[in-house]
Amino acid sequence: MSVFQFKQFSVSHEKGGIKVGTDAVLLGSVAPAEGARRALDIGTGCGVIALMLLQRGVQEVVAVEIDSDAAQEAQENAQKSPWNAQMKVLCGDFCDKKRLSALGTFDLVVSNPPFFSHSLTSSDPKRMRARHNDALPFPVLLEHAAMTLDEKGIFCVILPHSETLYFIMLAQMNRLYLSERYEIHSNPDTAPIRDILFFQKNAITSLKRHSLTIYNSDNSYADEFIALTKDFYLNL
Repeated sequence: MSVFQFKQFSVSHEKGGIKVGTDAVLLGSVAPAEGARRALDIGTGCGVIALMLLQRGVQEVVAVEIDSDAAQEAQENAQKSPWNAQMKVLCGDFCDKKRLSALGTFDLVVSNPPFFSHSLTSSDPKRMRARHNDALPFPVLLEHAAMTLDEKGIFCVILPHSETLYFIMLAQMNRLYLSERYEIHSNPDTAPIRDILFFQKNAITSLKRHSLTIYNSDNSYADEFIALTKDFYLNL
């Protein structure tokens, strides 16, 4: 069994299309969990982001996953965590509006979505669905995220840097406005590889911008990355 051990919980991550990786840990660490009562994790996979949010103090997390095997694994991971009673795993399609209407609204919505649109497909159907956005196109993700977001809530997503401008434009079409942005660099002298974006329903006058580096030039973890993730990673 493939298990990833964190300081306060562990996750099995062998049934879904994607293993636990840096993207998920970054989103789970950066998302504005403080003060959030109810959160929605879209495409939860093995449930790692949902569990991170619960560790950070979110009172309740609903985790939606379209793949039945991954949803079962997320449920099992929740059951063996300290927050089983606070995490609800739903197997279903986030594109289904009838299912959405039964979820209610949330003051925090997060997603590490499938983001490849025009790249080579995989022979593994689970991996392909987890990485390619055919099953959850960006316009649908944004429309439905807006439907489930409280009026004062935050929608938080991690994307490749190359997809960011397009995603921001689509968000505005759904009346979701960028309020905060983290540019993620692999090393100090490299271009951004990922962006973590915060959206809200009310337009803002000033955008908060941050730059975060994962590794130092010698490939050791950067101090800022350690500070962000030290409550989770065993070796930090």
